[in-house]
Amino acid sequence: MIYFDITNKDKALEFLSQFTRVAKENIIEFINDNIIQTDICTDVTKVNVNNFCKIFNIQSKGFDTENVLLCAIHYTSNFDQCQSIRNFGLRDLQFTLSHNTPLNNFLNEHDIKFDIEKKSMTANGNNYNIEYVDYSSDKPITHIARKIYYDNQLSCFFNIRDITDYLGFVHLRPEILYNIDELLKTDLSHEWHRRCKGYDIKFFGKINEFTEYSFQNERLSNADNMIEMALSVISDCACGEVFAYLKPDTVIPFENIIEIKEL
Repeated sequence: MIYFDITNKDKALEFLSQFTRVAKENIIEFINDNIIQTDICTDVTKVNVNNFCKIFNIQSKGFDTENVLLCAIHYTSNFDQCQSIRNFGLRDLQFTLSHNTPLNNFLNEHDIKFDIEKKSMTANGNNYNIEYVDYSSDKPITHIARKIYYDNQLSCFFNIRDITDYLGFVHLRPEILYNIDELLKTDLSHEWHRRCKGYDIKFFGKINEFTEYSFQNERLSNADNMIEMALSVISDCACGEVFAYLKPDTVIPFENIIEIKEL
């Protein structure tokens, strides 16, 4: 079994060598030969899948990606030492807001409840319609609706340089708490952060469990995208984050979790 693992340079190199059957030292030599250092910048445009396949005479169209398992990292926080993740696996936001999870229990403590099927939220005796119709920057309720019914999938990373630089602050609190604070003028995000620990959760899933837009270049095949993304990590020309998006309703069972690290 081959794991598409580009969570760090060594893993990316291991994947690319195994996937393409090119020796690691030859991959490193290719990258070094095709990075052009000038006085004003580092040119990495030649470190790409087309050039790689040409140099090593690779026909990537014949590569089987259906049996490749994709590794990604999900950042979360909780106050139950990830017990609910052990019970349920990694689940999307709709599930999290309607089951016995730290986030749902925390909101219930503050008299905030969601009815996912009825598309409603109650808070302090007030009822809110959270059906997602459109998004308005000046209507906080639409931010909540969008998060639950449009952007509810598990957001992860194939690679990330430093999670503390990510503006979503997902390692500190669920993003939806910020949206709730915005609507209700509460400070739940900070209370959550005070009570919880952050976790880095590495897992694997099948390629059909990830959205098509998880791959960076829609003009390339899945195999070519994997090669290109691995090259970008090995050569240090990847941007700060390489996102991975699971499809809504996807369940990553606990046995598919490779590692849980406390932050």
